[in-house]
Amino acid sequence: MRLFSSSTRKLWKEWNLRVTVLLSLVLQIVLITLGNRRKHNHKHWIRIAVWCVYLSADIIATFALGIITNNVSDIYDEEGGSMTANTELTAFWAPFLLLHLGGPDTITAYGLEDNELWLRHFLGLVVQTGMAIYVFIMAWTGSHLSILYLLMFFAGLIKYVERTWVLRKASIETIRESLADDGINFSDGINFSDFHQSAYGHFDTLFVAYRLVRVYFRPRLLNVKVPSLSASIIASTSSEKLFKIIEMVLAFMYDNLYTKAPLLYTRWGLGLRVITFFLTSSVLVLFPVVIHDKYKFSDTDVTVTYMLLVGAVILELYSAVLILSSDRFLVLLIGFFPIFLHEKFSTMKALESFVTQKRWSNNMSQFSLLSFIIKEKPLPCPNILKHLRLVKRLEKQWYAADMEIPNNLKTLIGLYLREKEKHSQIGPPNSIPVNPVGLNFAEELEKSIIAWHVATDIRYELDGEDIKQHGRAFELHCQLICQISRYMFYLVVLHPDMISDGSKIQITLPSILWAARSIKFTSKIEACQRFEELLTVSETYLNQLQLVNEEDNNNNIKIFLKNKLPGLLRKLSVQMSLEERWKIISWTWLEMLPYAAIKCRGIQHAQQLKNGGEFLTHVLGFSVIFELTHEDFTLDPSNAPSFNSLKPLLNRPELFDFPKEDSIPEEDSIPVEDANNPYGMQPIQID
Repeated sequence: MRLFSSSTRKLWKEWNLRVTVLLSLVLQIVLITLGNRRKHNHKHWIRIAVWCVYLSADIIATFALGIITNNVSDIYDEEGGSMTANTELTAFWAPFLLLHLGGPDTITAYGLEDNELWLRHFLGLVVQTGMAIYVFIMAWTGSHLSILYLLMFFAGLIKYVERTWVLRKASIETIRESLADDGINFSDGINFSDFHQSAYGHFDTLFVAYRLVRVYFRPRLLNVKVPSLSASIIASTSSEKLFKIIEMVLAFMYDNLYTKAPLLYTRWGLGLRVITFFLTSSVLVLFPVVIHDKYKFSDTDVTVTYMLLVGAVILELYSAVLILSSDRFLVLLIGFFPIFLHEKFSTMKALESFVTQKRWSNNMSQFSLLSFIIKEKPLPCPNILKHLRLVKRLEKQWYAADMEIPNNLKTLIGLYLREKEKHSQIGPPNSIPVNPVGLNFAEELEKSIIAWHVATDIRYELDGEDIKQHGRAFELHCQLICQISRYMFYLVVLHPDMISDGSKIQITLPSILWAARSIKFTSKIEACQRFEELLTVSETYLNQLQLVNEEDNNNNIKIFLKNKLPGLLRKLSVQMSLEERWKIISWTWLEMLPYAAIKCRGIQHAQQLKNGGEFLTHVLGFSVIFELTHEDFTLDPSNAPSFNSLKPLLNRPELFDFPKEDSIPEEDSIPVEDANNPYGMQPIQID
């Protein structure tokens, strides 16, 4: 019994190549448009779409190339060595598929693991180039179309070689080798003058960011210790400006790891791009002349060929526009022609359009345990998802709310880290013993995040009216601290690899999340008041799984659920004023956030760049610039100095009373050196 009729099989045989070739072109268009958007878009649909298209593009192109190879071989055998005009025309599509396998400039790798598989892509380059050469030999007739085939073959080969070379360039092994070849002694300090190599007179922000990538952030990918940075780069620069520099740095890092930028923005890369554009444009111009005798060819196949040619030229033009409007091209242009930095060329005005372009999502996702417990946002179609066993997986994503990072939060973190850089110890007042209040996050980071998130969420709900009565500035400050708390808990729930310390938290967290659903709460306030009941249910859940009777970590989990969380809540509730309580909570989160950023492996930070970036990575960049290490955040809280002795940050009004927009002073400038006066600092504006 045949599943498909003879007419259906005949129709597929006639159209399978046309459909797959056009589908390959469509996938390239989608890739080049969405491939770069994921750098500054945090939406799930972007990730899903790029992932599907990235995996499908190579498969479809390889499949179509296989069909062409098979068709050429079959027809050649059937007709005793003769080649029909239509077969020759369809064989002409093979180099276009090679062009598609080279991929667009905006995405070479979906994830870092793709860079490590560059040898696999190299093998694919050899095999599929061999197939294209085979088609060329079998379809050779000496006609003008065969000459055009050769031109397109060289364009496609260049693109495919580019992709393979860039994948190797972005692999961890190659990056490690390049660090050794650079000859930078990462144990010694580097002066600001040496760092900039004063050659052009004035340096703009992009040059600062571009050099920071090489000397500071590329080594962080491999957790290599970086040199000391001269204080002149940060002495008079506002926190907001430093965050902008870090934003540029991470955008450069994304380009280096996931696009063709390492090759494209070089003399060789730009030269190859000119060659490929010239070849594809020449073929488009010459093709109508070559097929002047249209009656020999199928109208449908001619139309498909025109679509492939026009599509190839449009993709080249779109790539050229992206190149000319990029930060890397501006750096390259000024590097080649430093005269453009002269004041009469108004380079700073030209910079404004680049500085304002979007380089990352500026997003900080939130996950509230209380919202999850009371089912504040029920999943749609829960019964269907339950039968598919997707509820637990999708519900965590469903409760992760996106929010744009407020500038006040950047100011808060920037001020705290500045103060941390000046004084290695910043802590709450000695009158409040911190050590017995909570866990030591230097030893139990994940459990500390969970415990303090629970405490912060509960206290924010129970103290809600008192916080409002304390004043708008205090309320704003508490909101910012809650945003940090919910962001860190979001990382525990959905990106545990970024803050994992190897503990058995994967048992603790589900016990809290899912056991909570057995208690019916009507509001967040009720959930807060009955939270100890929830912990009892969670402990029972663990007992039923027969996990708490084991030694070591599992007993720690039982202690964590039974004593640590209730103990922390009691300590923050009794004999403590509202302001003292929130100073303790504020200090804890402002210490824990940069500590987690520094402890997270560089690979994990780099992985998140492809998903719009994580705020934790930007905090890491800020900490690196201030030369802070995880040891700066692991002081014994009981030995923390008093507020009065250091005039600590948490007593500063900036953290509680942010200035109104009309009273904000002008932004600070970054001091840079003059080539003719290397010791005299000249200010240069970022915006």
